[in-house]
Amino acid sequence: MPFCVPEYAATTEETKNYSYAWSQYNPSYKSPWGWHQIYEAFQYTPASYLGSLPQIGTYNIYGGGGYVYYLIGKLSFLQGNLTQLQLLNWIDRQTRAIQIEFAVYNPNINLFLISNMLIEVLPSGNLITKSRYDPMILLSNNKSIFVFNLTCIVLLVLFILYYMYVEFTTLKKMRLNYFSEFWCLVDLAIIVLVWLVFAFYIYKIDAANKVSTFFKETSGYSYLNMQSINLINHSFVSCLGLLMFLSTLKFIKLLRFYKRVSYISSTMKTAMLGLVGFGFLFIIVYMAFVQLFYLLLYDKLKTNSDMVRSLAVLFECMLGVYDANALVNVSPIIGPIIFSLYNVVSVFIMLNIFITLITDSFSTMRTNPELINDDYKMVSFIKRKIDRFFGLLNGNSSSSSAASKERKNYIDKIDYLPKKFDVALDKFERVISYIIIFSNFSMKKNIISY
Repeated sequence: MPFCVPEYAATTEETKNYSYAWSQYNPSYKSPWGWHQIYEAFQYTPASYLGSLPQIGTYNIYGGGGYVYYLIGKLSFLQGNLTQLQLLNWIDRQTRAIQIEFAVYNPNINLFLISNMLIEVLPSGNLITKSRYDPMILLSNNKSIFVFNLTCIVLLVLFILYYMYVEFTTLKKMRLNYFSEFWCLVDLAIIVLVWLVFAFYIYKIDAANKVSTFFKETSGYSYLNMQSINLINHSFVSCLGLLMFLSTLKFIKLLRFYKRVSYISSTMKTAMLGLVGFGFLFIIVYMAFVQLFYLLLYDKLKTNSDMVRSLAVLFECMLGVYDANALVNVSPIIGPIIFSLYNVVSVFIMLNIFITLITDSFSTMRTNPELINDDYKMVSFIKRKIDRFFGLLNGNSSSSSAASKERKNYIDKIDYLPKKFDVALDKFERVISYIIIFSNFSMKKNIISY
Protein backbone atom coordinates (compact mmCIF):
# COMPACT_ATOMS: atom_id res chain seq x y z
CA MET A 1 0.00 0.00 0.00
CA PRO A 2 1.28 3.53 -0.71
CA PHE A 3 0.37 4.72 2.80
CA CYS A 4 -0.37 3.31 6.25
CA VAL A 5 -3.68 4.07 7.99
CA PRO A 6 -3.45 3.30 11.73
CA GLU A 7 -6.34 3.04 14.17
CA TYR A 8 -7.37 5.88 16.47
CA ALA A 9 -5.77 6.09 19.92
CA ALA A 10 -5.62 8.88 22.46
CA THR A 11 -1.82 8.71 22.47
CA THR A 12 -1.55 9.07 18.68
CA GLU A 13 -4.24 11.70 18.22
CA GLU A 14 -3.10 14.68 16.14
CA THR A 15 -3.06 17.96 18.09
CA LYS A 16 -0.98 20.24 15.84
CA ASN A 17 -2.16 23.33 13.97
CA TYR A 18 -2.16 23.34 10.18
CA SER A 19 -2.87 25.70 7.35
CA TYR A 20 -5.08 25.08 4.31
CA ALA A 21 -5.10 21.49 3.00
CA TRP A 22 -3.08 20.33 6.02
CA SER A 23 -0.02 22.30 4.97
CA GLN A 24 2.61 23.81 7.26
CA TYR A 25 1.15 26.22 9.80
CA ASN A 26 2.35 29.82 9.74
CA PRO A 27 1.47 31.75 12.95
CA SER A 28 1.96 35.12 11.26
CA TYR A 29 -0.44 34.35 8.42
CA LYS A 30 -3.77 36.21 8.42
CA SER A 31 -6.62 34.71 6.47
CA PRO A 32 -8.54 36.93 4.01
CA TRP A 33 -12.07 38.09 4.62
CA GLY A 34 -14.59 35.25 4.39
CA TRP A 35 -11.95 32.53 4.80
CA HIS A 36 -11.42 32.85 8.54
CA GLN A 37 -13.71 29.95 9.51
CA ILE A 38 -12.16 27.70 6.88
CA TYR A 39 -8.65 28.55 8.08
CA GLU A 40 -9.55 27.88 11.73
CA ALA A 41 -11.05 24.51 10.76
CA PHE A 42 -7.47 23.26 10.19
CA GLN A 43 -6.33 24.30 13.67
CA TYR A 44 -6.74 22.03 16.67
CA THR A 45 -9.21 23.06 19.39
CA PRO A 46 -8.83 21.32 22.78
CA ALA A 47 -11.79 19.87 24.67
CA SER A 48 -11.30 22.30 27.55
CA TYR A 49 -11.98 25.24 25.22
CA LEU A 50 -14.98 23.59 23.58
CA GLY A 51 -16.42 22.35 26.86
CA SER A 52 -17.05 18.97 25.23
CA LEU A 53 -16.79 15.45 26.61
CA PRO A 54 -15.27 12.25 25.20
CA GLN A 55 -17.51 10.57 22.65
CA ILE A 56 -18.25 6.87 23.03
CA GLY A 57 -18.72 5.33 19.61
CA THR A 58 -19.49 1.82 18.44
CA TYR A 59 -15.88 1.10 17.48
CA ASN A 60 -13.81 3.36 19.74
CA ILE A 61 -13.84 6.18 22.30
CA TYR A 62 -12.80 9.59 20.96
CA GLY A 63 -11.50 12.65 22.78
CA GLY A 64 -13.50 15.83 23.10
CA GLY A 65 -11.04 17.95 21.09
CA GLY A 66 -10.47 18.15 17.36
CA TYR A 67 -10.64 20.30 14.26
CA VAL A 68 -13.89 22.26 14.39
CA TYR A 69 -15.99 24.09 11.83
CA TYR A 70 -18.95 26.12 13.15
CA LEU A 71 -22.11 25.96 11.06
CA ILE A 72 -23.03 29.61 11.65
CA GLY A 73 -24.34 31.93 8.93
CA LYS A 74 -26.58 31.90 5.89
CA LEU A 75 -27.23 28.69 4.01
CA SER A 76 -25.49 29.87 0.83
CA PHE A 77 -22.43 30.92 2.84
CA LEU A 78 -22.29 27.53 4.58
CA GLN A 79 -22.66 25.63 1.32
CA GLY A 80 -19.73 27.55 -0.19
CA ASN A 81 -17.52 26.94 2.84
CA LEU A 82 -18.33 23.23 2.96
CA THR A 83 -17.48 22.97 -0.72
CA GLN A 84 -14.12 24.64 -0.08
CA LEU A 85 -13.43 22.28 2.85
CA GLN A 86 -14.16 19.34 0.58
CA LEU A 87 -11.76 20.67 -2.06
CA LEU A 88 -9.08 21.23 0.60
CA ASN A 89 -9.43 17.60 1.84
CA TRP A 90 -10.53 18.62 5.32
CA ILE A 91 -11.86 15.07 5.70
CA ASP A 92 -9.09 12.72 4.49
CA ARG A 93 -7.74 9.22 5.10
CA GLN A 94 -6.43 10.22 8.53
CA THR A 95 -9.89 11.23 9.77
CA ARG A 96 -11.25 8.76 12.30
CA ALA A 97 -14.47 10.41 13.49
CA ILE A 98 -16.83 13.15 12.30
CA GLN A 99 -19.14 14.60 14.91
CA ILE A 100 -22.14 16.83 14.17
CA GLU A 101 -23.60 18.49 17.24
CA PHE A 102 -26.39 21.03 17.65
CA ALA A 103 -29.18 21.97 20.04
CA VAL A 104 -32.68 23.28 19.22
CA TYR A 105 -35.32 24.82 21.45
CA ASN A 106 -39.11 24.81 21.12
CA PRO A 107 -40.60 27.62 23.24
CA ASN A 108 -44.16 26.34 22.72
CA ILE A 109 -43.52 23.24 24.82
CA ASN A 110 -40.44 24.58 26.67
CA LEU A 111 -38.21 21.76 25.45
CA PHE A 112 -34.58 21.56 24.42
CA LEU A 113 -33.35 18.85 22.07
CA ILE A 114 -29.62 18.10 22.16
CA SER A 115 -28.55 16.22 19.04
CA ASN A 116 -25.29 14.36 18.59
CA MET A 117 -24.42 12.44 15.41
CA LEU A 118 -21.17 10.50 15.13
CA ILE A 119 -19.65 8.98 12.00
CA GLU A 120 -16.71 6.64 12.66
CA VAL A 121 -14.23 6.08 9.83
CA LEU A 122 -12.53 2.70 10.23
CA PRO A 123 -8.99 2.03 8.92
CA SER A 124 -10.60 -0.25 6.33
CA GLY A 125 -12.65 2.67 5.00
CA ASN A 126 -15.96 1.48 6.37
CA LEU A 127 -18.30 3.98 8.05
CA ILE A 128 -20.24 3.36 11.26
CA THR A 129 -22.94 5.84 12.20
CA LYS A 130 -24.41 6.54 15.61
CA SER A 131 -26.86 9.21 16.73
CA ARG A 132 -28.34 10.35 20.01
CA TYR A 133 -31.15 12.83 20.73
CA ASP A 134 -31.75 13.94 24.31
CA PRO A 135 -34.82 16.05 25.19
CA MET A 136 -34.44 18.24 28.25
CA ILE A 137 -36.56 20.76 30.14
CA LEU A 138 -34.19 23.40 31.45
CA LEU A 139 -36.03 26.71 31.61
CA SER A 140 -39.09 27.27 33.78
CA ASN A 141 -41.84 29.35 32.16
CA ASN A 142 -44.10 29.14 35.22
CA LYS A 143 -42.83 31.04 38.24
CA SER A 144 -45.32 29.44 40.64
CA ILE A 145 -44.15 25.93 39.72
CA PHE A 146 -40.53 27.04 40.03
CA VAL A 147 -41.17 28.49 43.50
CA PHE A 148 -43.01 25.32 44.53
CA ASN A 149 -40.14 23.09 43.34
CA LEU A 150 -37.59 25.28 45.09
CA THR A 151 -39.64 25.19 48.31
CA CYS A 152 -39.80 21.40 48.17
CA ILE A 153 -36.03 21.22 47.67
CA VAL A 154 -35.43 23.50 50.68
CA LEU A 155 -37.78 21.40 52.87
CA LEU A 156 -36.01 18.27 51.70
CA VAL A 157 -32.64 19.72 52.69
CA LEU A 158 -33.95 20.72 56.12
CA PHE A 159 -35.34 17.23 56.62
CA ILE A 160 -32.09 15.61 55.52
CA LEU A 161 -30.15 17.73 58.01
CA TYR A 162 -32.27 16.29 60.82
CA TYR A 163 -31.93 12.85 59.22
CA MET A 164 -28.15 13.22 59.23
CA TYR A 165 -28.20 14.10 62.94
CA VAL A 166 -30.20 10.92 63.69
CA GLU A 167 -27.88 8.76 61.61
CA PHE A 168 -24.80 10.34 63.19
CA THR A 169 -26.18 9.51 66.63
CA THR A 170 -26.82 5.93 65.49
CA LEU A 171 -23.28 5.72 64.11
CA LYS A 172 -21.81 6.81 67.43
CA LYS A 173 -23.77 4.08 69.21
CA MET A 174 -23.13 1.25 66.75
CA ARG A 175 -19.65 2.29 65.58
CA LEU A 176 -18.35 -0.15 62.94
CA ASN A 177 -21.44 -2.35 63.25
CA TYR A 178 -23.33 0.47 61.54
CA PHE A 179 -21.81 -0.48 58.18
CA SER A 180 -22.84 -4.12 58.54
CA GLU A 181 -26.57 -3.33 58.76
CA PHE A 182 -28.45 -3.26 55.46
CA TRP A 183 -30.93 -0.54 56.43
CA CYS A 184 -28.14 1.66 57.79
CA LEU A 185 -26.42 1.49 54.41
CA VAL A 186 -29.72 2.38 52.73
CA ASP A 187 -30.05 5.44 55.00
CA LEU A 188 -26.48 6.46 54.21
CA ALA A 189 -27.12 6.11 50.47
CA ILE A 190 -30.29 8.23 50.77
CA ILE A 191 -28.33 11.02 52.47
CA VAL A 192 -25.62 11.00 49.78
CA LEU A 193 -28.20 10.96 46.96
CA VAL A 194 -30.19 13.85 48.45
CA TRP A 195 -27.10 16.06 48.51
CA LEU A 196 -26.22 15.03 44.96
CA VAL A 197 -29.74 15.85 43.76
CA PHE A 198 -29.55 19.21 45.54
CA ALA A 199 -26.16 20.02 43.94
CA PHE A 200 -27.37 19.00 40.46
CA TYR A 201 -30.54 21.06 40.89
CA ILE A 202 -28.54 24.19 41.81
CA TYR A 203 -26.29 23.57 38.80
CA LYS A 204 -29.35 23.29 36.53
CA ILE A 205 -30.70 26.62 37.82
CA ASP A 206 -27.35 28.27 37.13
CA ALA A 207 -27.14 26.64 33.68
CA ALA A 208 -30.69 27.79 32.88
CA ASN A 209 -29.73 31.39 33.69
CA LYS A 210 -26.63 31.15 31.48
CA VAL A 211 -28.60 29.65 28.58
CA SER A 212 -31.30 32.28 28.92
CA THR A 213 -28.71 35.08 28.89
CA PHE A 214 -26.94 33.50 25.90
CA PHE A 215 -30.15 33.33 23.85
CA LYS A 216 -31.03 36.92 24.71
CA GLU A 217 -27.61 38.15 23.59
CA THR A 218 -27.28 36.06 20.41
CA SER A 219 -30.96 35.44 19.49
CA GLY A 220 -29.97 31.84 18.84
CA TYR A 221 -27.50 32.68 16.02
CA SER A 222 -24.50 31.21 17.80
CA TYR A 223 -23.29 27.86 19.08
CA LEU A 224 -23.58 26.80 22.70
CA ASN A 225 -22.09 23.48 23.78
CA MET A 226 -24.63 21.80 26.05
CA GLN A 227 -22.91 18.44 26.55
CA SER A 228 -21.99 19.16 30.17
CA ILE A 229 -25.51 20.46 30.89
CA ASN A 230 -26.97 17.33 29.33
CA LEU A 231 -24.67 15.13 31.39
CA ILE A 232 -25.67 16.91 34.60
CA ASN A 233 -29.33 16.58 33.67
CA HIS A 234 -28.93 12.83 33.12
CA SER A 235 -27.07 12.53 36.43
CA PHE A 236 -29.82 14.51 38.16
CA VAL A 237 -32.56 12.24 36.78
CA SER A 238 -30.58 9.07 37.58
CA CYS A 239 -29.87 10.14 41.17
CA LEU A 240 -33.48 11.20 41.63
CA GLY A 241 -34.73 7.85 40.34
CA LEU A 242 -32.36 5.93 42.61
CA LEU A 243 -33.38 8.13 45.54
CA MET A 244 -37.07 7.39 44.94
CA PHE A 245 -36.27 3.68 44.70
CA LEU A 246 -34.44 3.60 48.04
CA SER A 247 -37.07 5.79 49.71
CA THR A 248 -39.82 3.45 48.53
CA LEU A 249 -37.73 0.50 49.66
CA LYS A 250 -37.83 1.96 53.17
CA PHE A 251 -41.55 1.11 53.28
CA ILE A 252 -40.53 -2.55 53.56
CA LYS A 253 -38.96 -1.68 56.88
CA LEU A 254 -42.28 -0.19 57.99
CA LEU A 255 -44.17 -3.25 56.75
CA ARG A 256 -42.17 -5.47 59.09
CA PHE A 257 -45.03 -4.91 61.54
CA TYR A 258 -47.19 -6.93 59.15
CA LYS A 259 -46.95 -10.61 60.06
CA ARG A 260 -46.56 -12.05 56.56
CA VAL A 261 -43.94 -9.51 55.52
CA SER A 262 -42.11 -10.26 58.77
CA TYR A 263 -42.13 -13.95 57.81
CA ILE A 264 -40.65 -13.12 54.40
CA SER A 265 -37.87 -10.94 55.84
CA SER A 266 -37.04 -13.57 58.47
CA THR A 267 -36.92 -16.25 55.77
CA MET A 268 -34.52 -14.21 53.62
CA LYS A 269 -32.34 -13.45 56.64
CA THR A 270 -32.16 -17.17 57.51
CA ALA A 271 -31.33 -18.09 53.91
CA MET A 272 -28.75 -15.34 53.41
CA LEU A 273 -25.67 -17.53 53.87
CA GLY A 274 -26.96 -20.15 51.45
CA LEU A 275 -28.02 -17.49 48.93
CA VAL A 276 -24.53 -15.93 48.95
CA GLY A 277 -22.98 -19.28 48.11
CA PHE A 278 -25.62 -19.87 45.46
CA GLY A 279 -24.89 -16.44 44.01
CA PHE A 280 -21.21 -17.29 43.49
CA LEU A 281 -22.19 -20.61 41.90
CA PHE A 282 -24.72 -18.92 39.61
CA ILE A 283 -22.22 -16.25 38.49
CA ILE A 284 -19.64 -18.92 37.58
CA VAL A 285 -22.16 -20.97 35.58
CA TYR A 286 -23.70 -17.88 33.97
CA MET A 287 -20.35 -16.43 32.88
CA ALA A 288 -19.35 -19.82 31.46
CA PHE A 289 -22.42 -19.80 29.19
CA VAL A 290 -21.84 -16.12 28.29
CA GLN A 291 -18.35 -16.96 27.05
CA LEU A 292 -19.68 -20.04 25.22
CA PHE A 293 -22.34 -18.04 23.35
CA TYR A 294 -19.91 -15.21 22.60
CA LEU A 295 -17.12 -17.40 21.21
CA LEU A 296 -19.50 -19.46 19.06
CA LEU A 297 -21.77 -16.68 17.78
CA TYR A 298 -19.82 -13.39 17.88
CA ASP A 299 -19.39 -13.39 14.07
CA LYS A 300 -22.91 -14.65 13.34
CA LEU A 301 -25.34 -12.72 15.56
CA LYS A 302 -25.25 -9.03 16.49
CA THR A 303 -26.81 -9.87 19.87
CA ASN A 304 -23.66 -11.86 20.72
CA SER A 305 -21.10 -9.60 19.03
CA ASP A 306 -19.50 -8.64 22.37
CA MET A 307 -19.48 -9.80 25.98
CA VAL A 308 -21.84 -7.11 27.25
CA ARG A 309 -24.51 -7.95 24.69
CA SER A 310 -24.09 -11.65 25.42
CA LEU A 311 -24.65 -10.93 29.13
CA ALA A 312 -27.86 -9.06 28.36
CA VAL A 313 -29.25 -11.54 25.83
CA LEU A 314 -28.69 -14.57 28.08
CA PHE A 315 -30.43 -12.79 30.94
CA GLU A 316 -33.38 -12.14 28.61
CA CYS A 317 -33.25 -15.79 27.58
CA MET A 318 -33.59 -16.78 31.24
CA LEU A 319 -36.76 -14.67 31.35
CA GLY A 320 -38.12 -16.40 28.24
CA VAL A 321 -37.40 -13.55 25.78
CA TYR A 322 -35.09 -14.84 23.06
CA ASP A 323 -35.14 -15.10 19.27
CA ALA A 324 -34.47 -18.81 18.89
CA ASN A 325 -35.23 -18.75 15.16
CA ALA A 326 -32.26 -16.47 14.46
CA LEU A 327 -30.01 -18.81 16.44
CA VAL A 328 -31.22 -21.85 14.50
CA ASN A 329 -30.78 -20.05 11.16
CA VAL A 330 -27.12 -19.18 11.76
CA SER A 331 -26.21 -22.40 13.57
CA PRO A 332 -28.69 -25.22 12.90
CA ILE A 333 -26.74 -27.88 14.83
CA ILE A 334 -24.70 -26.22 17.60
CA GLY A 335 -27.30 -23.48 18.24
CA PRO A 336 -30.17 -25.67 19.49
CA ILE A 337 -27.76 -27.76 21.56
CA ILE A 338 -26.27 -24.87 23.54
CA PHE A 339 -29.66 -23.17 23.79
CA SER A 340 -31.28 -26.31 25.27
CA LEU A 341 -28.30 -26.91 27.57
CA TYR A 342 -28.47 -23.33 28.89
CA ASN A 343 -32.21 -23.58 29.58
CA VAL A 344 -31.85 -26.91 31.37
CA VAL A 345 -29.01 -25.68 33.58
CA SER A 346 -30.31 -22.16 34.30
CA VAL A 347 -34.05 -22.78 34.55
CA PHE A 348 -34.48 -26.35 35.71
CA ILE A 349 -31.36 -26.80 37.86
CA MET A 350 -30.30 -23.38 39.14
CA LEU A 351 -33.85 -22.12 39.68
CA ASN A 352 -34.79 -25.27 41.58
CA ILE A 353 -31.72 -24.88 43.79
CA PHE A 354 -32.80 -21.31 44.56
CA ILE A 355 -36.37 -22.39 45.40
CA THR A 356 -35.05 -25.24 47.55
CA LEU A 357 -32.92 -22.84 49.58
CA ILE A 358 -35.90 -20.56 50.21
CA THR A 359 -38.30 -23.37 51.17
CA ASP A 360 -35.71 -25.02 53.42
CA SER A 361 -35.13 -21.71 55.23
CA PHE A 362 -38.87 -21.22 55.61
CA SER A 363 -39.22 -24.71 57.14
CA THR A 364 -36.34 -23.98 59.51
CA MET A 365 -37.98 -20.74 60.54
CA ARG A 366 -41.33 -22.43 61.18
CA THR A 367 -39.73 -25.08 63.39
CA ASN A 368 -37.72 -22.43 65.29
CA PRO A 369 -40.08 -19.60 66.27
CA GLU A 370 -37.24 -17.68 67.93
CA LEU A 371 -35.90 -16.92 64.43
CA ILE A 372 -39.07 -15.03 63.48
CA ASN A 373 -38.98 -11.27 63.84
CA ASP A 374 -41.68 -10.41 66.39
CA ASP A 375 -42.01 -6.72 65.46
CA TYR A 376 -45.50 -7.42 64.11
CA LYS A 377 -46.67 -7.98 67.70
CA MET A 378 -46.08 -4.28 68.29
CA VAL A 379 -49.15 -3.38 66.19
CA SER A 380 -51.51 -5.60 68.17
CA PHE A 381 -50.00 -4.27 71.41
CA ILE A 382 -50.56 -0.65 70.36
CA LYS A 383 -54.07 -1.43 69.13
CA ARG A 384 -54.90 -3.12 72.42
CA LYS A 385 -53.60 -0.10 74.36
CA ILE A 386 -55.65 2.31 72.23
CA ASP A 387 -58.80 0.22 72.65
CA ARG A 388 -58.30 0.07 76.41
CA PHE A 389 -57.63 3.83 76.57
CA PHE A 390 -60.78 4.77 74.69
CA GLY A 391 -62.76 2.16 76.61
CA LEU A 392 -61.79 3.90 79.88
CA LEU A 393 -62.74 7.29 78.44
CA ASN A 394 -66.20 6.04 77.50
CA GLY A 395 -66.76 4.46 80.87
CA ASN A 396 -66.74 0.94 79.51
CA SER A 397 -64.50 -0.50 82.19
CA SER A 398 -67.16 -3.06 83.07
CA SER A 399 -67.47 -4.13 79.47
CA SER A 400 -63.68 -4.37 79.23
CA SER A 401 -63.56 -6.54 82.37
CA ALA A 402 -66.33 -8.70 80.93
CA ALA A 403 -64.35 -8.96 77.72
CA SER A 404 -61.28 -9.98 79.67
CA LYS A 405 -63.29 -12.71 81.41
CA GLU A 406 -64.54 -13.89 78.06
CA ARG A 407 -60.97 -14.02 76.80
CA LYS A 408 -59.97 -16.12 79.80
CA ASN A 409 -62.85 -18.52 79.17
CA TYR A 410 -62.32 -18.52 75.44
CA ILE A 411 -61.85 -21.93 73.85
CA ASP A 412 -60.50 -22.09 70.36
CA LYS A 413 -62.79 -23.76 67.80
CA ILE A 414 -60.04 -26.15 66.92
CA ASP A 415 -60.48 -27.76 70.34
CA TYR A 416 -64.01 -28.79 69.38
CA LEU A 417 -62.76 -30.68 66.33
CA PRO A 418 -62.26 -34.11 68.00
CA LYS A 419 -65.77 -33.98 69.53
CA LYS A 420 -67.22 -33.02 66.18
CA PHE A 421 -65.52 -36.02 64.61
CA ASP A 422 -66.92 -38.32 67.30
CA VAL A 423 -70.44 -37.01 66.78
CA ALA A 424 -70.10 -37.37 63.01
CA LEU A 425 -68.83 -40.96 63.35
CA ASP A 426 -71.74 -41.87 65.67
CA LYS A 427 -74.26 -40.49 63.21
CA PHE A 428 -72.53 -42.29 60.35
CA GLU A 429 -72.66 -45.63 62.27
CA ARG A 430 -76.36 -45.13 62.99
CA VAL A 431 -77.12 -44.46 59.34
CA ILE A 432 -75.18 -47.56 58.29
CA SER A 433 -76.99 -49.73 60.88
CA TYR A 434 -80.38 -48.41 59.70
CA ILE A 435 -79.48 -49.25 56.10
CA ILE A 436 -78.43 -52.80 57.09
CA ILE A 437 -81.61 -53.38 59.10
CA PHE A 438 -83.77 -52.06 56.26
CA SER A 439 -82.01 -54.27 53.69
CA ASN A 440 -82.45 -57.39 55.89
CA PHE A 441 -86.12 -56.62 56.39
CA SER A 442 -86.71 -56.23 52.65
CA MET A 443 -84.90 -59.51 51.91
CA LYS A 444 -87.07 -61.43 54.41
CA LYS A 445 -90.19 -59.93 52.91
CA ASN A 446 -89.19 -61.10 49.44
CA ILE A 447 -88.46 -64.60 50.70
CA ILE A 448 -91.91 -64.89 52.32
CA SER A 449 -93.67 -63.68 49.19
CA TYR A 450 -91.76 -66.21 47.10
